[in-house]
Amino acid sequence: MWDFLKDEPVFLASNSPRRRQILADSGLKFSLQPVMVDEALNPGVTLEEAVMEVSRRKVEAAEKTVKRGWIIGADTVITIDGEALGKPSDDKEAAQMMRRLSGRTHRVLTGFTIAHQPTAAAVTDVVSTEVDFYPLSEEEVQEYVNAGEYRDKAGGYGAQGLGALLIREYRGCFFNVVGLPLAKLRRRWRELCVNIGRLMESDKLPGGGIGG
Repeated sequence: MWDFLKDEPVFLASNSPRRRQILADSGLKFSLQPVMVDEALNPGVTLEEAVMEVSRRKVEAAEKTVKRGWIIGADTVITIDGEALGKPSDDKEAAQMMRRLSGRTHRVLTGFTIAHQPTAAAVTDVVSTEVDFYPLSEEEVQEYVNAGEYRDKAGGYGAQGLGALLIREYRGCFFNVVGLPLAKLRRRWRELCVNIGRLMESDKLPGGGIGG
């Protein structure tokens, strides 16, 4: 499934164990290249544009040390009522988020960037998934918060763990809710590889360059 990468090294610019697990389970061989960037969303653009911008920041930070190979960066937010829900800071904030999501539909947005060194070829995209929560009793809210699964998770829940018990239905990519829309990422990645191949072939033509 990943043969188009031609054994070039791959680096994941993320500290997320969920993204790491998704890629590992798909059979992709990669190394971790965690980075520290400003993950604040730009208020002057749409949320879709904002998460793509944060994913680009992660890749650009990794490019300072990675000089050859592929770099993946991603950013995920949960949005409801037009507002992005970040990672809750404590039990109280996590409970507030659970009550807000209870019995309602929210969206999960993941922006991702794939870049190649040294060609500087890159692609950025965003995937949206709708998620419906069951109505939650106060007992269910407190049980989930007390389990501690909300920590370090946008929106305060994890769809791959106990949070799966809160979800009535989702429309779109499940892995996007976990943190990385694997199928879309692979397809955009393959398209980028094809384009790089065409560019390299064009450089070999007399005169060099595209249309040279």
